[in-house]
Amino acid sequence: MTVSSYKRNAQGAWIEADPQSEKDYSIDWRDFLGDDAIQTSTWSTPAEISASAPAAADGVTTVWLMPDGATEGDAYRVVNKIVTTGGRTDRRSFSLVVRQQ
Repeated sequence: MTVSSYKRNAQGAWIEADPQSEKDYSIDWRDFLGDDAIQTSTWSTPAEISASAPAAADGVTTVWLMPDGATEGDAYRVVNKIVTTGGRTDRRSFSLVVRQQ
């Protein structure tokens, strides 16, 4: 998974978000896709994280996340599932760690 601004630890990729932030988050699937393409992309978030405007273009998926119901200091798992035109399915995830910036 290629993501910008993400950090990694033993639990996987994570990024900090301010409780009042409203930002786009992306996952670059191009290494996985090869000559394939994304047919569908769905994002799953906990109830405390609002998600809107999911998009997929040129092998990169993006979603706008708002941690408006999140508790500061907690981590929330965000999952992106894709299905390719070639019929492959995969999931990538990261944790959104809510901290005052």
